[in-house]
Amino acid sequence: MSPVYLGECVKPHLRGRLLVIGASANVTSFALSSWINYALSFRSDALQWRLPLLLQLFFALIIFPLAPLVPESPRWLLLVGHDDAAKQVLARLGDESVDSDVVRVDYDSIKASIRLEKSYRVPLADVLRNRDRTQNLRRLILPCGTQFMQQFSGINSLGFYIPTLLHEIVGFSLQTSRLLAAVNGTIYFIAAFFSLAFVDSLGRRKLMLYGSLLMAACHLITSLALKGSHDDPARMKVFGNVAVAFIIIYHAVFAPTWAGIPWVYAAEVNSIGWRTRGAGAATATNWITGFAVVQFTKVGIDNLQWAFFLIFAILCVLFFPLVYFFYPETAGRKLEDMDEMFLRNPSWLVCGKKEMIQPTRPQAFIDAEIARISDSQVTIVEVAPDNFEKK
Repeated sequence: MSPVYLGECVKPHLRGRLLVIGASANVTSFALSSWINYALSFRSDALQWRLPLLLQLFFALIIFPLAPLVPESPRWLLLVGHDDAAKQVLARLGDESVDSDVVRVDYDSIKASIRLEKSYRVPLADVLRNRDRTQNLRRLILPCGTQFMQQFSGINSLGFYIPTLLHEIVGFSLQTSRLLAAVNGTIYFIAAFFSLAFVDSLGRRKLMLYGSLLMAACHLITSLALKGSHDDPARMKVFGNVAVAFIIIYHAVFAPTWAGIPWVYAAEVNSIGWRTRGAGAATATNWITGFAVVQFTKVGIDNLQWAFFLIFAILCVLFFPLVYFFYPETAGRKLEDMDEMFLRNPSWLVCGKKEMIQPTRPQAFIDAEIARISDSQVTIVEVAPDNFEKK
């Protein structure tokens, strides 16, 4: 719910950055847990496992009293018919008065988009057969795909097993391996916030495209370095250092690209009525594929050794054409533009279509929003002309 809520409460030019901050909180916690693991590895009593469990309660105790103070999403309020409450929230989020032009335009745009979306609503069976004009099935599959690609880029294979990998294959001592894992987590945490500088200017597509190729290169070099250490024990330390360096570089590449973008994408691409379902399906995909990767990693390392990471190198290369051909850009657009984007471009292929891949809001979507609001106001005049004239 966190990415969905953030996405529905912020302006388009800030949405990517705020969603990345939210996703980077996961990376921050990962870095913190790495240092806790390292610190507690020197102990052998019950505190070694009791303290990590206890520390997790601290964050829940912060969130619990603050949650009731958070307003509902204005888009959800409009979706369920609480129009006045939605205006109040829009005014609070924009630091405007309820009667301001900014609030009125946002309110009219969201309201008109919901009305249009409802007019295109079809039975669930037709949605699952991709027979609805707004293509909700396609828009559900796209974020699930980003989460699948995130996990099969190999992040959790390295994240969970890096101490084991460094100890059993590279030859570092167990304590040194744990220390290097904690250092890697810290660099991972710092790199995650680099995306704040370009997540909205470059867009989601370019970060995923460039990230996939750079991650593939890191996996390939790591595999070759591990092979070198296996074939030439006399130079194991040199090759081991190269492997460690590119594992760290991999995390530094992954952090500002594939760490946060799948969560951003899932919160943006779905329609208002399907946004929570799409985000839920994407999150479920993340966890089930993450579980699968973690389960087969140890077996893969034991049996394939250095060659195991070639699998991830090949997969990362394959992610490039998938994103290039099938993933539209969502940066710079209002959430209400998403329906228009898929209505105007029913083909699953997006390459070569400027309004589908440019990181700035296309003029066609601005014109469509003006038309939606105008049509909505005409409908009001036709239905209740007396009330409209008095207003």
